[in-house]
Amino acid sequence: MEQILELLTQNHLISIPLTDQLIVLFGAIICGLIIGWVYMYAHKSPSYSKSFTISLVLITPLVAVIMLVIGASIIRAFTLLGALALIRFRNAVKEPWDTAIIFWAVVVGMTFGSQLYSFALLILVVIGLLLIILSKTNY
Repeated sequence: MEQILELLTQNHLISIPLTDQLIVLFGAIICGLIIGWVYMYAHKSPSYSKSFTISLVLITPLVAVIMLVIGASIIRAFTLLGALALIRFRNAVKEPWDTAIIFWAVVVGMTFGSQLYSFALLILVVIGLLLIILSKTNY
């Protein structure tokens, strides 16, 4: 029983070097800013919301930090799932396009937080260009 309790209370975040933590945090912030910029540039609907754009910018680094903290710990993952179950989103997403942007921010944050930097940047660039092209060509 003592071994299980010790395993549950260990801090595995210490094993991640500070430089990696800073790379994940600031890299994800930059990616979030790019996602917000693409959203502002490509959004044509009158339902544009400044607070939604700010939320997009914040989602990416928050998800990246969550992924970094969870690491390979199944216990942390279930704890996070339980905590997030308490959060309720009361605002309905006005357009399906906005939902896709939210997923884009989450995916970039997850890949950056998993320290898959080149893949995160590839997703950022390819999906960003795709959104701009689709928006500008009225697809």
